[in-house]
Amino acid sequence: VSTLSQAGSGVGPAQASTTGRNGGVVQLVGQDGTVVASDRPERLKVALRTTPGVTESAVVPGLADSFTLVARRATGDTGVALIIVGRSTEQRHETRAETAGVLATAVPLIVLALGLILWISVGRALRPVEVMREEADRITVAQLRRRLQIPPGEDEIPRLARTLNEMLDRIDEGQRLQRQFVSDASHELRSPLAVIRQAAEIASAY
Repeated sequence: VSTLSQAGSGVGPAQASTTGRNGGVVQLVGQDGTVVASDRPERLKVALRTTPGVTESAVVPGLADSFTLVARRATGDTGVALIIVGRSTEQRHETRAETAGVLATAVPLIVLALGLILWISVGRALRPVEVMREEADRITVAQLRRRLQIPPGEDEIPRLARTLNEMLDRIDEGQRLQRQFVSDASHELRSPLAVIRQAAEIASAY
């Protein structure tokens, strides 16, 4: 962008082609296709492109790195027809490698942190269920009157506690009816057994 603006404002090709950067190349190509100026005159003597456009990966003579080249037409009466600017792809590769390294370190840590947060959250959410389990474990046949403590709220866990208490009510009622039946049966059988026993004693004595 700086080279384009300089060339368009009337700065000479030699000054416009000076970048001051080690990772970039600049060429100013004249109307006849020859290189008018370059930031590396001793190496960049042949135009890297002859038409406007972009080259993603280009080999620059005398340089080891590959470059991304951008060519634009020049404006103004400077004797320059085409401005070619190149940027080394090494920095892009280094940035990608650094990003991959950061992700390789950060992603496992983030996953570990999320797993820890999830484990703590689930543990806290299921704590009332564990409390109900411990209370239910202490309820025996001799303690059917005990009931589970209902946590506050209207979500699934309080509803589960109320359902379990209703189940305990039904079990308790069933036990009560069973005891009542045994009591009534023993009472009804007591009188006939007494008559049979008395008759048996009389028969044994006489």
